[in-house]
Amino acid sequence: MRYREFPMRKITILLAMIVAMAFTACDGQSVQIGDRNNNNSDFNNSDNNDDNSHTPEVPDEEEPGHGPDEGSESLAPGFLSGTWRVATAEEDTPIAFFDLVQVEGEDEVSGTYLMGVGFEGLADGNGEIIAASFDSGKLELQWNPTQADDEVFTVTDTVKVNDDLFTGVLTIKNDPEALQNVTITRQDFED
Repeated sequence: MRYREFPMRKITILLAMIVAMAFTACDGQSVQIGDRNNNNSDFNNSDNNDDNSHTPEVPDEEEPGHGPDEGSESLAPGFLSGTWRVATAEEDTPIAFFDLVQVEGEDEVSGTYLMGVGFEGLADGNGEIIAASFDSGKLELQWNPTQADDEVFTVTDTVKVNDDLFTGVLTIKNDPEALQNVTITRQDFED
């Protein structure tokens, strides 16, 4: 019978520890900023001060480390910056999702991928893209979701349908017969 009591004792001790930590972390006391006499010269305390016009002073000069560095230049995101979904054109099965970064006016694109369910055995594979470019309205993506060093998946021959949709062709270097028509769709997560 001793072996059955042991797990119950462990569970009981664990529950007691959780309850004790919960009570010590939430002691119900409120925290006030100021000295022991409730003299609060730096912050507005509406409970103890009827004059609500006092606000803390903000220094005119920014402290080092706040905001952009002097002489630094902000780079505007390019057209392809964002998350894109590559899917089979016929069945709309997700092949891969890409988080792309492009600087406005540049052809070079960088980013990462996460494989979808479009290829058996490769779902949820992820990594950095090998190469990508956006030149004259044409998008090209290359990545390797396999263990083979020489394997390359390429989305090419793209046509821009609108700002959020391309059509193209997926080729696989070591499987030329796996040619697939694909759609490349911008993902909007603001809904």
